[in-house]
Amino acid sequence: AAALFLSSLSGCLDFADKGLKEETILGDIEPEFPAGWKLYGPGDGQPAYDFLGGTDSEIRRGGDFSATFLAIEVSRDDQARLTQRFLSDRYNGKRVRFSGYVKTHLVSEWAGLWMRIDTASKQSYAFDDMEDRPVSGTIDWTRLEVVLDVPDNAVTIYLGLHMFGRGQVWLDDCAFEIVGDDVPVTNQYRLLGGYKRRFSIPKFLPDQPVNLDFEEDSLFE
Repeated sequence: AAALFLSSLSGCLDFADKGLKEETILGDIEPEFPAGWKLYGPGDGQPAYDFLGGTDSEIRRGGDFSATFLAIEVSRDDQARLTQRFLSDRYNGKRVRFSGYVKTHLVSEWAGLWMRIDTASKQSYAFDDMEDRPVSGTIDWTRLEVVLDVPDNAVTIYLGLHMFGRGQVWLDDCAFEIVGDDVPVTNQYRLLGGYKRRFSIPKFLPDQPVNLDFEEDSLFE
């Protein structure tokens, strides 16, 4: 399966120049990301040039598929984010938790779940990428979570999994839910007062997260 993956993606990256060995990649990977999810670089909409991935039918926690991506030869500051974005309306004024099971293989720097909430004033009101409690190296399936408050003037929510440096990560069996005030927030902006950024709201965003178990081939069937 890894050999097929190498062949199918050889046009995207020169694996010989990157020193990739077939055994570096684990799983049975289809090089197409699950419906509703995309892989980006460090900026919103920026391609993750040296990161590859898709759905994995061999290494998974539940169901038939997980999502995975990997980096072959990058610097310690290079990162990629598997992400989706949706409208926040039904969650405004509430506390929400994004959780999922993560598996890692030889992650050289760190990885974690992430979530960000943007407001109508083009301010990122709340954010957590687990930088203060990251995972790294090689770990088996581990449940991780981030918890944020959604303000009344929120517009969109981002969530997903990201990784810095080399290695491979998997994500499966995610959940997104409203929680009570007894669940503490993990907001890394809580001492910063938010963060101004430039962003636009594309048309036709869903009003809730989609395909959290990575089992859907298409959202339009």
